Amino acid sequence: MKNKKPRLRSLGKKVTSFEGFDTFLRPANTVFVSCISDEITANCPVTNQPDWYLVEIRYMPDELCIESKSLKLYLHSFRNEGMFCEEMGSRIATHIMEAVEAYAVAVAIKQKSRGGVSIVSRSYVENTTKIEKYGQANHVWTIWHHNLNCIRSCSTPIQSPTYSY
Repeated sequence: MKNKKPRLRSLGKKVTSFEGFDTFLRPANTVFVSCISDEITANCPVTNQPDWYLVEIRYMPDELCIESKSLKLYLHSFRNEGMFCEEMGSRIATHIMEAVEAYAVAVAIKQKSRGGVSIVSRSYVENTTKIEKYGQANHVWTIWHHNLNCIRSCSTPIQSPTYSY
């Protein structure tokens, strides 16, 4: 990677629409990031009816991490778009990878039940060159490889966050 610089466009400002991902330098020892949101909507491209989604994004950062306010604005930008669940997952994974040039990015999306049917879609993007280079140069490969396998499989069932009061 070419020493990417962090960018902060929306944090600390009154911004209500997505203008690009804000990023910050990955803190030392951070090897795995997971972001979950259950407030995502988009429209069915056929009926134009709203669909509600639970989205989980997992990534293994290299130099940069995504700032949560810009991620929220990005996810809310789907509100007026017409797309299928599978397309949304693929698009999110690609955009996160482009923004932070991570080792790997996985996105799991659960479309909440409509008409008695729920859909879960999983998308995955990885930078194989970075993964191979990291594996050859790092003594914590075993732990890192476990995290990579978690991202590749996205095997844990996606669930709404539980809150206790």
